[in-house]
Amino acid sequence: MYRDNWNIQLTKTGFTNAAGHCLIMRTVINQRPVALVVMDAFGKYTHFADASRLRTWIETGKVMPVPASALSYKKQREAQMADAMLKGGAQTAQND
Repeated sequence: MYRDNWNIQLTKTGFTNAAGHCLIMRTVINQRPVALVVMDAFGKYTHFADASRLRTWIETGKVMPVPASALSYKKQREAQMADAMLKGGAQTAQND
Protein backbone atom coordinates (compact mmCIF):
# COMPACT_ATOMS: atom_id res chain seq x y z
CA MET A 1 0.00 0.00 0.00
CA TYR A 2 1.63 3.22 -1.11
CA ARG A 3 0.02 6.55 -0.44
CA ASP A 4 1.75 9.94 -0.55
CA ASN A 5 -0.12 11.05 2.56
CA TRP A 6 0.84 7.98 4.64
CA ASN A 7 4.19 7.42 6.33
CA ILE A 8 4.11 3.63 6.17
CA GLN A 9 7.12 1.84 7.58
CA LEU A 10 5.81 -1.71 7.29
CA THR A 11 2.70 -3.35 5.89
CA LYS A 12 1.58 -6.96 5.42
CA THR A 13 -1.69 -8.38 4.21
CA GLY A 14 -2.95 -11.91 4.53
CA PHE A 15 -5.96 -14.19 4.45
CA THR A 16 -7.12 -17.27 6.33
CA ASN A 17 -10.61 -18.72 6.51
CA ALA A 18 -10.70 -18.13 10.27
CA ALA A 19 -9.35 -14.56 10.26
CA GLY A 20 -10.55 -13.37 6.84
CA HIS A 21 -8.74 -10.56 5.03
CA CYS A 22 -6.21 -8.96 7.37
CA LEU A 23 -3.78 -6.06 7.40
CA ILE A 24 -1.00 -5.14 9.79
CA MET A 25 0.71 -1.79 9.38
CA ARG A 26 3.31 0.25 11.19
CA THR A 27 2.99 3.92 10.40
CA VAL A 28 3.37 7.37 11.90
CA ILE A 29 0.26 9.38 12.73
CA ASN A 30 0.47 12.78 14.42
CA GLN A 31 4.24 12.32 14.81
CA ARG A 32 3.74 9.11 16.82
CA PRO A 33 4.47 5.51 15.80
CA VAL A 34 1.26 3.51 15.46
CA ALA A 35 0.60 -0.16 14.74
CA LEU A 36 -2.72 -0.90 13.06
CA VAL A 37 -4.16 -4.41 12.89
CA VAL A 38 -7.31 -4.99 10.86
CA MET A 39 -8.80 -8.48 10.86
CA ASP A 40 -11.73 -10.08 9.03
CA ALA A 41 -12.29 -7.20 6.62
CA PHE A 42 -15.39 -7.44 4.43
CA GLY A 43 -13.59 -7.67 1.08
CA LYS A 44 -10.23 -8.10 -0.54
CA TYR A 45 -9.33 -4.39 -0.30
CA THR A 46 -11.66 -3.28 2.50
CA HIS A 47 -8.90 -3.50 5.11
CA PHE A 48 -7.22 -0.51 3.42
CA ALA A 49 -10.44 1.53 3.78
CA ASP A 50 -10.68 0.36 7.40
CA ALA A 51 -7.11 1.55 8.01
CA SER A 52 -8.04 4.94 6.52
CA ARG A 53 -11.06 5.19 8.84
CA LEU A 54 -8.82 4.30 11.81
CA ARG A 55 -6.34 6.96 10.77
CA THR A 56 -9.08 9.59 10.54
CA TRP A 57 -10.31 8.58 14.00
CA ILE A 58 -6.79 8.80 15.49
CA GLU A 59 -6.07 12.16 13.84
CA THR A 60 -9.40 13.89 14.40
CA GLY A 61 -11.50 11.82 16.80
CA LYS A 62 -14.17 11.75 14.09
CA VAL A 63 -15.93 8.41 13.76
CA MET A 64 -16.57 7.46 10.14
CA PRO A 65 -19.77 5.54 9.34
CA VAL A 66 -19.45 1.81 8.74
CA PRO A 67 -20.79 0.83 5.30
CA ALA A 68 -24.05 -1.14 5.36
CA SER A 69 -22.42 -3.95 3.39
CA ALA A 70 -19.80 -4.34 6.14
CA LEU A 71 -22.49 -4.51 8.83
CA SER A 72 -24.33 -7.15 6.80
CA TYR A 73 -21.09 -9.12 6.44
CA LYS A 74 -20.54 -8.91 10.21
CA LYS A 75 -23.97 -10.43 10.88
CA GLN A 76 -23.29 -13.19 8.35
CA ARG A 77 -19.90 -14.02 9.91
CA GLU A 78 -21.38 -14.02 13.43
CA ALA A 79 -24.03 -16.50 12.29
CA GLN A 80 -21.38 -18.69 10.64
CA MET A 81 -19.23 -18.67 13.77
CA ALA A 82 -22.20 -19.49 16.02
CA ASP A 83 -23.13 -22.36 13.73
CA ALA A 84 -19.55 -23.66 13.73
CA MET A 85 -19.43 -23.48 17.53
CA LEU A 86 -22.69 -25.43 17.81
CA LYS A 87 -21.41 -28.09 15.42
CA GLY A 88 -18.09 -28.22 17.25
CA GLY A 89 -19.87 -28.62 20.59
CA ALA A 90 -22.03 -31.41 19.17
CA GLN A 91 -18.95 -33.21 17.85
CA THR A 92 -17.21 -32.87 21.21
CA ALA A 93 -20.26 -34.28 23.01
CA GLN A 94 -20.34 -37.24 20.61
CA ASN A 95 -16.66 -37.96 21.25
CA ASP A 96 -17.13 -38.05 25.06
